[in-house]
Amino acid sequence: MISLLLRSIIRRLCSASSSLSGAIWTCIEYLRWSVPAVRSGPYDALRSSSELAESELVFAERSFSIRRPFQLAVRVDRVYDNGKNLVLVELKTRRTPRVYSSDVIELSAQCVALRQNSTRDVAGHAYVLLVHPLLKTQTLYRVELIPEHLIVLMARRRRLLLAGAVKPARAIDPANCIRCEYRNECHMRK
Repeated sequence: MISLLLRSIIRRLCSASSSLSGAIWTCIEYLRWSVPAVRSGPYDALRSSSELAESELVFAERSFSIRRPFQLAVRVDRVYDNGKNLVLVELKTRRTPRVYSSDVIELSAQCVALRQNSTRDVAGHAYVLLVHPLLKTQTLYRVELIPEHLIVLMARRRRLLLAGAVKPARAIDPANCIRCEYRNECHMRK
């Protein structure tokens, strides 16, 4: 079956009437048939994790809120029970299979809220499931969460920054400045 598809792709690529977009879509179709993660159902990569394969889904798209140690409202994508503790899973659609520090911060804040709203232990790690928007390939990453006391410090610093009580500092990673929504008005720019 794959060899027939491959021959069809080669013919379309070599034909003078084949447009570039047609060739791209043909390649995508080939990938959809040849890559198991693409062919499989939604969130099938979750089963590739030995921890999540036997886990039970307990929350999906559920909101939690807390008032202490800081006011916070979160919406978790998925929470699984692996028999020992609850495990957070964040679903992201991205062209680049990369986990950002903002993903880890988001999951860590969700963990703080979930711990206060559950009688169960919550794992100190979580998963980010990245799905490519066109190919639908899935990549699962395990991430270590930021400890709660550091999340509390981040929340306090954010509150002080917004109140103008402290001055912002230049980001350690210059790439963060490039993506920052306040970049145009930032006094830290050179």
